[in-house]
Amino acid sequence: MGHAHHFLSRLDRLARPHVELALALYRDDERLRYVIEQARIPEGADRVAVSLDHPHEGPFVLVTRTGRFVTCLGPGMHASNLPIITRLDLDTITAKHSVYREREAARARLTGPAGEAAFLLRRLLEAGPFLAREEFQALAALHPLIGDEYLAVSFEWAIASRQIQLNLKSALKKRGTRLRADQLEQLRGYWQTFFAAGHLANLALVDGGELLHLQAGGDEDKLAKLVDGLTGVVVDGGILSKTVRGAWLLGQLGKEWIPHAKQRLARAKTASDVLAAAGALLAIGARDEAARAEAIDALLPVPDLTTEEARSWALYVCSGGVNLLGKIDSVLADHQRAGVALAFALRDHYPATSPFHYARPEDVPADIALCEAFQMATEFARDQTMLPHAISMFVPAARAAPEQLYLPRRGVEFLESKWEPEQSSQIMAGWLEAARQPVPRPTGPTRNGQCPCGSGKKYKRCCAEAETS
Repeated sequence: MGHAHHFLSRLDRLARPHVELALALYRDDERLRYVIEQARIPEGADRVAVSLDHPHEGPFVLVTRTGRFVTCLGPGMHASNLPIITRLDLDTITAKHSVYREREAARARLTGPAGEAAFLLRRLLEAGPFLAREEFQALAALHPLIGDEYLAVSFEWAIASRQIQLNLKSALKKRGTRLRADQLEQLRGYWQTFFAAGHLANLALVDGGELLHLQAGGDEDKLAKLVDGLTGVVVDGGILSKTVRGAWLLGQLGKEWIPHAKQRLARAKTASDVLAAAGALLAIGARDEAARAEAIDALLPVPDLTTEEARSWALYVCSGGVNLLGKIDSVLADHQRAGVALAFALRDHYPATSPFHYARPEDVPADIALCEAFQMATEFARDQTMLPHAISMFVPAARAAPEQLYLPRRGVEFLESKWEPEQSSQIMAGWLEAARQPVPRPTGPTRNGQCPCGSGKKYKRCCAEAETS
């Protein structure tokens, strides 16, 4: 209160227009705090001078870093040794604040319990892999207002789905275990958050990556962590629908991301690491012809993973990516033909009056053939018959518009089915199989066992001592 009283008593130092501006700032403390925050005051500066006119001659309003008013300085009274927010900066940031306020008000309307975004986000959780094109487009249109929510919630839901795996580990390790009601609800939550996180990851990049750069604030390491986090979201689980749609996201990273992806591939320790890095290189090369040769070169060194199975898998993904990038047109044509065959095979899921109940394969529209296979929630990471199909789908997915990854509402309404626990269990199958494997017994002598040298002593009292001495 003392600060404010002193400030108000010094308003007589200002001309009337400046008094009005000073009082406007005084009455709108939220606006002032926003201005101070956006002006990026140097660390250690407890006070700042806000210029009401000339950047050096003033007059000035002196405030604390937290937005408390201290005093006024009239024209010619210099704000010595204080950071200065110029009148130009004040006006520019104030205009930005008006947009910010409008955005926040719109966000509140949209994300409230009855808001459009709240409804659509609930729909994300219910849709599983079968989000409709119209729903994706509606969420994409809201990106300028709540795009940062898409990014944050994508990470939150990806973490939530992984946590559910850990929560159910002991129960699901034993085949035939009867799950409690709360565990079944967790399985349902896994299904919901697993797919929704993937949809949101793509939605976060519908602006071409501007949001990521804005959040990184020019920090390349922070940007790399954000991108690595998103790629981790879309490749997690090795499920075709989620990962192949994520190829669109990977393709958005562009040529500038190739060196980072190449480094990630060289450092890869697991099959999932390879898929994230090699998948990005494949998607970037498929989307951008100018980046294709560089992407191919980056895919040629195959990382040497720890197991024979993983090394074989990495060789297939990297070599397969090189092969696919060398014949883009034929890959796209093959994908369209396969899409037509799949859409025609699914026609009996629809009533005879539906436009998706095709009389002939030739009746399947090109955009439906393109995205039909992207709806398949099947595992491909451990399925040698599905792996080549999934990797080849990276090419058309990366080149598509994001809404083309989804079927229209009338195309998914008869494909959706009521959730069953087995749906979650199937998605978690690879992780569960690993959880069931017994921990391998260590090889070599144990510390309390007989020393292999034949001395008759315990290993820790014999050769182990010699090795550490």
